[in-house]
Amino acid sequence: MEFERFLESRRGNYPHACLIVGGGDLREKAVALAAEMMGGAGKRKVLAGIHPDVTVLEGEGGIIKVDPVRALRTDIFVRPNEGDRKIVIILGADTMNINAANALLKILEEPPPYGCFILTAANSAAMPETVLSRCVKITARGGANTEKGQDFSMHLAAVSDALCGKNELALFTALYPLEAAGRDALRAFCADGAEMMAAALEFSMGVSAPGHSNTHRNLADKFSGERLSRMGRFLADIASDIANVNAGILAGYICAGLWDEAFSNNPPIERNFDI
Repeated sequence: MEFERFLESRRGNYPHACLIVGGGDLREKAVALAAEMMGGAGKRKVLAGIHPDVTVLEGEGGIIKVDPVRALRTDIFVRPNEGDRKIVIILGADTMNINAANALLKILEEPPPYGCFILTAANSAAMPETVLSRCVKITARGGANTEKGQDFSMHLAAVSDALCGKNELALFTALYPLEAAGRDALRAFCADGAEMMAAALEFSMGVSAPGHSNTHRNLADKFSGERLSRMGRFLADIASDIANVNAGILAGYICAGLWDEAFSNNPPIERNFDI
């Protein structure tokens, strides 16, 4: 469900766990949602970042480790100081390591009645299905891609068709035109591609959402959840980690990497993005 429509539809009745994905400033969206959840006089405090019942967690060095999540488990069961809710915002939930994700899962399985969790993720495909299944997914629109008018839907559909048809030449042909747009466009394309894989993974799990399309359905029919997750992680890693590379080299690298993640029998590997 889109972010604005979600806010309009809740009328004070919020789920205990939400996951915000998509474009724009996800931190800003998470704080705005927390403010709406808190409501009343507390809303202004949340927006100012001074509400005692709102905790914000984000990773150090690009990873959320287990100890801060365990600390949340202790804190969340202490009743709110003000108002009716205690809210935890986890920024970059897709960067949790497996131990952190498991610790969070234990809280999401049996949360206190006043506890609310707001997660954000650039690549929800990198998150465990057990955590995803306990969150209401909210799609935030906007961000750099939309503001610049970049629409990759045709390229993404062509990539999906090439993968589903197991046609490597068609895959490269779909990526090649993006070389002229430059490195930043390729990064943005990869971010959108990671979300496409995440949506396909949701479809394969039987999760229905307004944004699902035939592209997502075709990918879900062709590939296992593991393969969709691997392709999504690969694209998200490129979108967030590669710097100062030649766009032409990167287009070929994306093609080869996607092909490996889709069809290779080798386990996922740590890739060197210094190319």
